[in-house]
Amino acid sequence: MDTRSAEFLKKWERIFGLPKFEAEAVRSKLALSPFEKDEDFGLIEFLFVRLPGLIEQNTDPRFEQVAQVYGLFCRAVWQSKTPFVARPQTYALQLQKALQGQIGIDSPQIEAIVRLCGQSIENGLCGFNTFSIKEPQIVQEADSVVYGGAYEQYLTELGRTKYKEFEESLLHSEEFKQDWELIKKLYPERIEENKGRIIHRRLLSERSWDRVGGIRFDTPEDEFTAVYELFCWKYYLWGMKDDTPYLQKPSVNITPLGTQIFIPTYMSYDTKRDFDHKKIGHLHKARGVRRQGYAFSESRAEKKKLSALALQAKQKGKEQGLKGDKLYQFIAEEIGQPWLDDRAIRKLCKATD
Repeated sequence: MDTRSAEFLKKWERIFGLPKFEAEAVRSKLALSPFEKDEDFGLIEFLFVRLPGLIEQNTDPRFEQVAQVYGLFCRAVWQSKTPFVARPQTYALQLQKALQGQIGIDSPQIEAIVRLCGQSIENGLCGFNTFSIKEPQIVQEADSVVYGGAYEQYLTELGRTKYKEFEESLLHSEEFKQDWELIKKLYPERIEENKGRIIHRRLLSERSWDRVGGIRFDTPEDEFTAVYELFCWKYYLWGMKDDTPYLQKPSVNITPLGTQIFIPTYMSYDTKRDFDHKKIGHLHKARGVRRQGYAFSESRAEKKKLSALALQAKQKGKEQGLKGDKLYQFIAEEIGQPWLDDRAIRKLCKATD
């Protein structure tokens, strides 16, 4: 294994927290995710087992850059898919095809992905977003909560009581039972073909923007969907399984663009006592959200300005032949902060390099 491929392998072992690739350990780790897909292990295996050899054979610098971006999407699969662009494994599979020569590494799709994500290789930052989760364990635990439908973990005792109270009312509602019997009578074929399975209502629209085509009555399937949608709206359901209703729960979800808190209309929301906002805060911050506010914004602006001055001073010092401690001391004096140590100066310079 040449130097480039050895460095590539060492880098991604460090990022993944693996002393070395071991198939069973990787399979066990991936199996902890309730959203694991069949291709996930193959993507990680390709990264550590086959890709270093391909890098050794290919001297085109573009090839290694595609390989590095491939590693980013594998990292997303490894940590938790939910905070990242939808289905990161699909992006990884396309990059894998390019690395195997099935599509050109200079094709528009590969160029777009690499150029959009290539700056993320060193620190994980991708524009305003990131490929690096600060506390992946918290997000992975949230994945299991979502998959199991145990949203009550983000509710207080009062919040759980409100949900339970409404659920009991639904289960004992004669009107609800009569309406469901009516649907079963009018659409027996649709009910029979979904026997033993949850019949989901349509996905909720984003900002009331219906992107799934709206309600239609053009076909028997459309007709059933329209009637069923009205039934679910009437009783705040997200689905039915045989005769069991699934009430829409107050919920907290990690999405690629943020943390979503859903409050059903039937719930008389208490801003302080219904949700466990401390727990929700930990989940939201697990992705590495920066602290904000006037003081923090001013501090970041000052640091950015100071970093720019430090970089200018660094260049000036190098032109004078300064190195090591003498260079750092020169930079500190030039920016008007002679008390800063070498480590602080290096951080300032790195922020702008």
